Formats: sequence, C-alpha cells, structure tokens
Amino acid sequence: MYRHKLLILTMVVFLINIAVWFITDANQRNGIYPIDADSIGIPILLTWFASLFVLPVLLLIGLLPTADFVRRLCSRGIGWSIAVGAVLLILYVIAGLFAIAGVAKWAIPHHYLIAACYFVLVMALVVFLFFDMKRLFSKPELNRMPWKRA
Repeated sequence: MYRHKLLILTMVVFLINIAVWFITDANQRNGIYPIDADSIGIPILLTWFASLFVLPVLLLIGLLPTADFVRRLCSRGIGWSIAVGAVLLILYVIAGLFAIAGVAKWAIPHHYLIAACYFVLVMALVVFLFFDMKRLFSKPELNRMPWKRA
C-alpha cells in the first residue's frame, strides 16, 4: 500500500481538478449560472492553484514515511519517532484542511460531485494517517519502557 499512496493521492487531486472543470462547464452550458455571473475560469484556476500548493505536501506525505533517513532517525529513539510523527501530522493537517475546505466550498446544489471528490481525498488522508502512525509507533523497541529493564 505504501508504494501506491503517492499515486492514489495525486490521482485524487487530478480527479478533483477534472471534476471542477467538467461540472462548472456543464453547469454553465445548462444555464444553472446566471448570465451576468463571473467567469467559470475563476473557480477552475483557484482549484488548480490550490492543488499546486497542496501537491508538495502530498508528495511529502507519500514519500516521507518510507524514506531511509526517516527509518534511521526513528531507530535513534522515541524522541525522533515523535518528531517525525509531528511533522507527518502537520503535513496531514495541511492536506486535510485543503480537502475539508473543498468539501465545504462545493457542497452546494449542482456541485455535489466535486464535494464528493474532495471527500474521497479526506477519506484517503484519514486511512493513510492511520497506517502511517501505526507503522511509525508500532515498533517493538518503542513498546519497551526504559525503566523496566528485562
């Protein structure tokens, strides 16, 4: 699953951008937006720019837990594992805020499919966060208490 995490996250972001493009275009062609409304290019470009902002965060989420230097850091002790976990948690919070804001912004009539695409990203982030934290903190050397020497 770790090999496919980066691919899944980038595909969901790509799906979000495609959904915004097609749904706003279809809504404009079907007359859902008023004639004097702003251009549909504004939400399309805003989504694209927001995706460009969150893509490096998703890249770090996808690559950081499996990196060799992270494994070496975590083997130095629980303090380093907590630090890596905190960095991962901050990355997940940034990506999660992007996804939750997308769900909130697009949860309006005629745009529910876009909100559903953002919700898929929220669910993927929750699942990946669970597995990353489980992998990070389930090492046998972390379960050993230093004051209980065997």
